[in-house]
Amino acid sequence: MDFYKSLMGTTYNNMMGVDIVSMRIGKQLNKEQITTLISKVCEKEVEIALRSIGDLTAPGIDGYGSKLFKHSWNMVKDDVINTVRNFFDEDKGWQNSGYPYPQK
Repeated sequence: MDFYKSLMGTTYNNMMGVDIVSMRIGKQLNKEQITTLISKVCEKEVEIALRSIGDLTAPGIDGYGSKLFKHSWNMVKDDVINTVRNFFDEDKGWQNSGYPYPQK
């Protein structure tokens, strides 16, 4: 913790990982890229993301792993897709999705 406290109020102008010129130029996405980023999440994207998760990964906050959702996809897909869409909806966000935040 002391390391991070020592950084408070200090500046470092030689950051190797940041392209300062690009930062100063500002946004660099074209209209098509912007539209893609802000478009509604589609059903296929959610299914592809779910299928890309390993079956034996750690369970989610509800205690269920991805294998259960994959196996019962036809029954749960509408709920899963709606939950994912609600998460990305700037008016709703995670706090209104019906699921609590994990507590530390």
